[in-house]
Amino acid sequence: MRGLLCLAIILSLFLSLHPSARADLCETTFSATTSADPFASVVLSATVPVELPKKLKVSSDKKQSQHLADYAFSEYLLRDSEVELLTQALESVSKNGIDLTDHAQFDRFKDARSKTATIRGTFYVFSQSHTAPEKFDRFVIDLGHLDDLIGTKLNLLKSNPRKLDPNQLDPQIQALAAKTLASFRDAPPPADLPQFFAPGDGKNFKEFMKNSETVALDRLAQRQLKITEFHEARKELKNFMNYFEFKRDTTHSDSDKKDAKKASIYLRALIDDYGVVHDALVRAGALGTINANEYILQSDVALNAALDILKSKTRNFTDRLKIKK
Repeated sequence: MRGLLCLAIILSLFLSLHPSARADLCETTFSATTSADPFASVVLSATVPVELPKKLKVSSDKKQSQHLADYAFSEYLLRDSEVELLTQALESVSKNGIDLTDHAQFDRFKDARSKTATIRGTFYVFSQSHTAPEKFDRFVIDLGHLDDLIGTKLNLLKSNPRKLDPNQLDPQIQALAAKTLASFRDAPPPADLPQFFAPGDGKNFKEFMKNSETVALDRLAQRQLKITEFHEARKELKNFMNYFEFKRDTTHSDSDKKDAKKASIYLRALIDDYGVVHDALVRAGALGTINANEYILQSDVALNAALDILKSKTRNFTDRLKIKK
């Protein structure tokens, strides 16, 4: 009886709406049920990829920060040949659109995004200002948005419950490729980036990493979480991933190398999990379910289950951190 009464109240409220409002509500309900399907495939494992040490020491002084940055510059700066190929790819996409059958072109964007994001992370974590050169930062952001949009088109070709035309994204992809090309040309040449780097001291480093830990935990603890805030949590964890991967590759201590390797494996898998959810959110945006300025759907069972796993794995990592000067 109570259920019927509730249904009657809801129905009467619905019928009292203006016809256009009822149509909007129907569309919203349809989006939240059928086009929320992007989250149906978001199934994360609660199993951790590796058992972490009880304590994970995080510290760096000015000398070590410079050492780790030098390592990053030697390994991840785009070479002249890569700059030329990336420029050609951006020019081609801005004029002709993306050819998803050209796997070399697609991989070129992925590889460039990964390397430039690592260099940007080096500035964030180890420099005194914890900022990257402004124009380089703008280029990395543009390249990331372009790569996400190309990935969205690819995903729509694979799974498209609302039968949207993936080719509708082509004008946006071309415009964003042109914007990325302009910001790439405006940014300092990759070979010049090391001259913009000034290492931070121990106190500076500790404060930054403590803040990264706090932001990552606070964002996931919020009852209402925006997509942009979810992305912030993921970005803060990448600061720790960069630190431990650089430590793994440069330290001479066997015990430190072993701990850094475990932390790197754990964080890489965790950030991949964040990426699965992030990609689903991008798909949902393309399907019209949500946009970046709105809160993540709190009623979606699959999404909330994934967020709970992310919270648990993130806390399992941060509980072991010992951040020092």
